[in-house]
Amino acid sequence: MLDPPYDSPTRRVLDDSVRVLAPGGLIVLERATRREPESPETLERIRDVKSGDSALTFFRARHV
Repeated sequence: MLDPPYDSPTRRVLDDSVRVLAPGGLIVLERATRREPESPETLERIRDVKSGDSALTFFRARHV
């Protein structure tokens, strides 16, 4: 699970995380609801769970 400061850009941390993601693994990003994450092309956004000002965004590796 990734929990960067809410107003920080997420692209770099997602790029770095996908490189070490196990096959079949998920990346879960905790973020501010008001800020959409920048997703690399290597990840597929599969789910968002929102609660107040916070959201969890789930990603998996994109099959090529």
